[in-house]
Amino acid sequence: MRAQDSEIGKKYLTKTGISVEVVQKLPHQVVVKSDETGRDIAIPLEYELKEKKMNEEVMTPTEVSVKKVKKSNVVDEGLKTNLTTDEIVRKVLEVFPGTEEKSIRNLVSVRRSKMKKV
Repeated sequence: MRAQDSEIGKKYLTKTGISVEVVQKLPHQVVVKSDETGRDIAIPLEYELKEKKMNEEVMTPTEVSVKKVKKSNVVDEGLKTNLTTDEIVRKVLEVFPGTEEKSIRNLVSVRRSKMKKV
């Protein structure tokens, strides 16, 4: 199920198997609290969550390689798959709504020039 369809106060599992509780729903993201660390984490509305069953086994952060989603990661992935700048901008806006389009285009330009140098 998508995060936007989740219910406040219910427990879910992330894609990586971490147990979280939905604590707040905002217009462009959902805030969950990690059961393991107690930290609040903002996730995109489209992020997939799995409803947690009572005795379902969960993974701890030490068992999971957690990669923080950054705009540059989204841009780099788009460049590696030969997406156009407009397609990359749309992808970044899906994950990071509210970001200024001009700043995304600048980031695409910088990341593209760095990839050419390598």
